[in-house]
Amino acid sequence: MEKSNWDKIVKDNRRISILMEQWTNRALKKEGLTISQVHILLYISQQPDGASLTALHHASGYAKASLCATIKRLRERGYLRSEPCKKDDRSKLLFVTEKGLQVQKVLEETMEQNLQRLEENFLPEESDALDRLQTKLLQNLSAWMQQL
Repeated sequence: MEKSNWDKIVKDNRRISILMEQWTNRALKKEGLTISQVHILLYISQQPDGASLTALHHASGYAKASLCATIKRLRERGYLRSEPCKKDDRSKLLFVTEKGLQVQKVLEETMEQNLQRLEENFLPEESDALDRLQTKLLQNLSAWMQQL
């Protein structure tokens, strides 16, 4: 593939990501949450023993400083609570509160609706091909990042 094609693919992927984030943020505006906050809430809600900041960092790829600010906002708004880790007094575990669990269903429905909209006009084999190609791109990028 020509260099100009790769340049277009990179730019298009970035634009797709931005549009998806804007679209989801608009859908979640009534809940007062952003897409990054939703991802954090959903991840923590799936951890029955709580989630540490480090685990959240590894799972999400978000910078720890960014996570700290987001977690602070979610705690202030009553969506998250923290408890000291029994195995390590220096660490805290995060848990979704009752308020967070109540909004979780709305969040999951919104996310599902958004994914269904993305699938429109795609044949199953096209979705499968796109998935395979994106996986290849991510593998290439991951390998390249490990070399740095």
